[in-house]
Amino acid sequence: MDYSKFKLLEKEVLYDLKEFVPNGHFKTTTSLKYNGKELSRDEIRGMLAMSLADRLFSQSESQVIAVTPRQSIAIELLYCLGDLATIEYRNPLDPDRDTVLNSLFTYLEEYLLFFSQDEAKPFESLLPNRSNTQSIKLGVQIRQEDEILRIIKEVYKYDPLNLPQIVAGKPWIKSEIFKAFFQIPTELFRSGTVFNKAWERLRDSGRIKEIGQ
Repeated sequence: MDYSKFKLLEKEVLYDLKEFVPNGHFKTTTSLKYNGKELSRDEIRGMLAMSLADRLFSQSESQVIAVTPRQSIAIELLYCLGDLATIEYRNPLDPDRDTVLNSLFTYLEEYLLFFSQDEAKPFESLLPNRSNTQSIKLGVQIRQEDEILRIIKEVYKYDPLNLPQIVAGKPWIKSEIFKAFFQIPTELFRSGTVFNKAWERLRDSGRIKEIGQ
């Protein structure tokens, strides 16, 4: 794996998000420890990238900041790059590594759609065989959708085809499920955008509906 290209990708992502990155965010002289082990500079940078991406995602969702579609994907990529960095230095054999890479490749494919052919060229070699990527992506998406349906039925005791109607100003079942997933981290939903896309796939396919729809 060409880590120099991942570094180049991170640089590109941060350039796209430069208006939202606080000065000195990635500069720290403080040593940090995880489970008694002192973290490397790359691990610390990865954690800082993840925290920044989390904050930007939250702010964009609540419309505190306005981001372009390209910046929205850049935020997701920043989180994945940070997550990958912490795993690589903590434990390259971590079973979550493949999940992180799959998410990263998915967002990278979307990100490169905003690039010209010449701009995309340095990053295309990061992507694995596309047929393999598509089959992996499809499998993950099915698991995501099944997990949402399971939570709706088993935890909230709703019929997915008869969800309560949205009432203006009141929290809806979707926000409750969203909170439940992110209170307990899961490999299937590593960001809010991933959850939202899975929810929309279920709605588009008619597997979840509101009463009266």
